[in-house]
Formats: sequence, C-alpha cells, structure tokens
Amino acid sequence: MPANNPQPPTPNRTPSRRLKVLISAYACEPGKGSEPGVGWNLSKEMADHHDVWVLTRSNNRKVIEAELETHPVDGLHFIFYDLPMWACWWKKGGRGVQLYYYLWQLCSAKTIRIANKSVGFDLGHHLTFGKCNSPSGLALASIPYYLGPIGGGDVCPWGLISSMGLLGGSIEIIRKLYLWISQFDPMVLKTIRRCNLASGSTPATEQFLNRCGCSNTAQYLQMGISEDRLLRHPKTIPATGENKKLSLLSIGRLVHWKGFHLAIQAIAKSGIECEYVILGEGPERARLERMVKKLGLQNKIKLLGQVSFHQINDYVVASDLLLHPAIHDQAPTCVLEALATGTPVVAVASGGVPFQVGDAGIIVPLVSNKSLVSALGNAIVQLDQDRELLRELGGNALKQVEHYVWSRKADRIADFYMKVLED
Repeated sequence: MPANNPQPPTPNRTPSRRLKVLISAYACEPGKGSEPGVGWNLSKEMADHHDVWVLTRSNNRKVIEAELETHPVDGLHFIFYDLPMWACWWKKGGRGVQLYYYLWQLCSAKTIRIANKSVGFDLGHHLTFGKCNSPSGLALASIPYYLGPIGGGDVCPWGLISSMGLLGGSIEIIRKLYLWISQFDPMVLKTIRRCNLASGSTPATEQFLNRCGCSNTAQYLQMGISEDRLLRHPKTIPATGENKKLSLLSIGRLVHWKGFHLAIQAIAKSGIECEYVILGEGPERARLERMVKKLGLQNKIKLLGQVSFHQINDYVVASDLLLHPAIHDQAPTCVLEALATGTPVVAVASGGVPFQVGDAGIIVPLVSNKSLVSALGNAIVQLDQDRELLRELGGNALKQVEHYVWSRKADRIADFYMKVLED
C-alpha cells in the first residue's frame, strides 16, 4: 500500500506573478474539522501563493470576519452568497441540505460571473463540498477551473449491507442508486467535463470521474492537519508481556456506514482484555448499546457520546490504537489526528484511508461481514500480542502525517493550478 500519497510529487512550477483565484467553498469555517475545516484551511494557505477570493455561504460571514479581525490574512478575500430566505426552509435542521446545496451551486453562477467581471480571475477552484456527484457554479462561468479534491464515489459492498440493519441497509441501496443516476445528471456531467483538472480522493471517485468523461485527473486526498497538532516524539507503548490492557479508540458520528457495529463484534471475537472507547453521537447509538449488552462487553466498551475538541485530543493521546472500521470514508480527520500523536491505526480498506495510514497501521480488506469482523479481530490481537510492532507503527505515524500538513497540501494544490493554466 502506498506510504503517503497515491500521486507522485509534481515538479514545482513557480508562476511569474500572483494569480487571481476564485475558490468555491460552500463549507468554510475557521476552527472546525471536516468540510468546513478543509474550506477554511486550504483557502487560507492558498493565499500564501496567490490572491484568493473565496465564495462561501453568508451564514459563515460572522465567524470568518471575527477570525480575520483577530488574525488577518493578506491576499484572502471573501464573497458571501446565499439563496433567498424563502428557500432556506429546505435545509432547516439539516433536512434537505443536499437539495439546498445543489440549488446554491446553480444560483451562485451569477455571483461568480459578476465577480469575474470586476476582478478578472485567472482560474477557479471548486473545493467544498467535495462531492463527485454534485454540480459546481464554476461550470457555468467562463474561467478555467480545478475540481477537487473530491470524493463520494465509494459505496458499500453488497455483502455488508445486511449487517447494517433495515434502515442502514436501505440507505446504502438508495445511495448506490443515486450515485448511478448522477452519471446522467446534465449539470454533474457539465461540471466534470468542463473542468481543466480534477482530483478524486479515492480510486472509486477517480473511476466515477472517468466514466463521466473527465479527461484530466490526478488523485489526491482532501483532508489535512495543522502543523501545530503534530507530536514530535513517539508516545510510550507498554512492552509485550506487561500487564496493561490495550486501549482502543474510535471517533465519529454513530451512523451505520461508520462500521462501529463491526468493531464491537471484532472485540467480542478477539477475546482480549482491552478498553474500547467510542466517541460520537448519532442514530445508531441505541443499536450499538444493545449490541454491547447482548455480547456482555459492558466492562470493555464504553460509548461516551459527543465530547469537546480538546477532550478528543486527550483521548487520542491516551489511546494505544485507533480503530476505524468505516465502510466508505474518503479521508477522515480522526485518522490524521491519531497519526499526529503517534497512534497507530487499524482500518478497513475503504476510500482514501489506506493512503492516509500507509505503513502506520494495519489495513484489513473490505469483504463480507463475517470475514471483515474476523480480520479486524485478528489485527487487534496481533497488536496486543506484539507491542514492539505497535511501537514501530507509532513511529511511522509521526512520519506519515507530515505529508498532510495544510501548508504542504497547499504547495501541491498550487502545482495543480499551474497544470490548469497549461492545459
């Protein structure tokens, strides 16, 4: 498995001038993780390379302006746009957010064209949401643009759907159908075919882009991490034979595709003495708690719900191993947070996770439910019995995560910008 990025380094191309770049980042918010963190951190870092205008939701205005007042960034400008108030009921309470986002992209094209007349952008960059099966307003503007990094091309294998319960399994079937239908959406096709360069975060996303007629792709992962989060020295791992329970941790929203039900079954199958903490909230919590009770694992497994960002970091530092059993996940932040503290990872070979982990953990194949549970259990047992290997993987983690520091990712994106202008 590749040790860092699926894409080899691109020769550095230094432009003769600072470019005027428009970044479309629907999700963009300082101090957040996931998509809002991607939008904010990459936009901020790109301002070191070029003059950047970020198109984002008006809803983000207050927190962005407060951050810039305290920590101004030269070369970083914002254009705030939202749909009319009458349309906002679509996404009330998270309901209809995907439809709202689709409409936001289509309607933002007018704002992009007006801004382009005023500024004269050299190129555009669609950043967030990073979805392969959604349109971008940049496709309706007359400027060259880079699409990515984006994900969303991964789906759950049929052999695992039955393990997700009636609701979870139904959602996965609908998701598969929606992804297939998206290949015939004229706006999705226009977005993919009109871009000068696209980056898929996962092999499956790259395949989706190619099926939709994208002629120029370069695989690259979306998520990154701040350099100040990196732990510079390996954590202390107890030696093999010491009487210390293995401490495992999982982080994420409690939804079916995160695979926490598989991790719980794997702990039961492994039979080892351990402490397993799951952080997060979501609709699957009751089902997971019933599973823990049914398997008699109350003394080993604790579901602690949602905790603060700082508390998450404390749990990661205190853990020996991050267990990430997600069935489809393009580039989860929690994996980078674990690697940044020298914490090895056991994960499923889905999405971009294998590229994130590299040689800093164990990746188990994405197979049927029974085989996947066995593979996860075997990996846990292996690291419990071989603490030297656990320590070695922890050292590898500190080296691996350096590839994902935001400033280094911005250097790579700047190379992609040059490729856009060369085409």
